[in-house]
Amino acid sequence: MPLPLFMQKGLTALFWVVKLADPTSLNRVVTTLEEHFTLSANEIALAYQNSYESALNAIIAGLDKPSLLDSKVMEEFANQIGPNYLQPFLRARSSVQRHLAQQSFCADTIAKCNALIRYKASLFQVEQTSLNESDLAALVTDTGSLSITELIIKQMKALDKTRYYLDEPFCEFLRYNNLLGTGMLFFL
Repeated sequence: MPLPLFMQKGLTALFWVVKLADPTSLNRVVTTLEEHFTLSANEIALAYQNSYESALNAIIAGLDKPSLLDSKVMEEFANQIGPNYLQPFLRARSSVQRHLAQQSFCADTIAKCNALIRYKASLFQVEQTSLNESDLAALVTDTGSLSITELIIKQMKALDKTRYYLDEPFCEFLRYNNLLGTGMLFFL
């Protein structure tokens, strides 16, 4: 049984990063995965759930004052939120009372991210399956583009308990430059 689409796209993105960084290492990566990891769907789902939580926590940290307890990795991604996502996103929107709108938007987004973290176990659910050789080959050679953020938002909208938090401005922010998907891949 092939992996769900969100898992396929995430693993494909990771393979492409390796391929772009060092094309000669791709064969070693595939061999290592085949030899040392079972890549069960449950293990991958758990990794996605954890990276989802870390991405939302980093968004919270990037919109709020940084905590001394944040890890360097969390801090590295959180520091990108303001200049690379929030400011350009807000500039693209109405300029009316931008400062007040920014404070309100940040507070609202922080509250929604905090609320959505609780539901991470409800996301990325898959049937018990393993990644076989043909599935692995499909991941490595996939060239289609699909936003991981869109897949996650679609999953969240399918859940009654998370749909309430997904108003359009919040979803637009998560979609802006694929913020949520980029964050998840950063922490995967």
